[in-house]
Amino acid sequence: MTLTATNPFTFVPPGRIFFGPGCFSHLPHHAAALGSRALLVRSPRNHHAAAAAAALANVRLLAAEFFLSSEPSVQDILDAIASARAAHVDCIVAVGGGSVIDAAKAIAAMLTNPGDLFDYLETIGRALPLPNPPLPSLAVPTTAGTGAEVTFNAVISSPAHHLKVSLRHPTLP
Repeated sequence: MTLTATNPFTFVPPGRIFFGPGCFSHLPHHAAALGSRALLVRSPRNHHAAAAAAALANVRLLAAEFFLSSEPSVQDILDAIASARAAHVDCIVAVGGGSVIDAAKAIAAMLTNPGDLFDYLETIGRALPLPNPPLPSLAVPTTAGTGAEVTFNAVISSPAHHLKVSLRHPTLP
């Protein structure tokens, strides 16, 4: 397809993408630039996430961990928000696949916004716009596929409704 004035488009990439050998070793440095108390969202079986937890703990950035074994549900997000608030986190680090990254984005959004998760969810909620940007966050994708690290939405399942729904905001990636 040739781009012309009759078919314009806009591409808005995430702030920065670090790629290549050795990038993972800089995780604590990049996380420290976001805050001093991180919530690490991760899969319990991901060896990259285990290494990230150790690296963040080594520099005293790890405030809490939230383990996610499958795609995030509404209840998972609510549980993680409670855990993050109790730990007084000021940034989010996600290490894993699309589900982990989607969960982290939703958690970051809800920690800075008033009301209930259902105020902002599409289809099963009120689909209100988020009034505030999310907490600063960092994603380390460990799988290739979903592209969750470059989308403006977080996909969340609602078993009660038998649906997957989205929470959206232009600053979510």
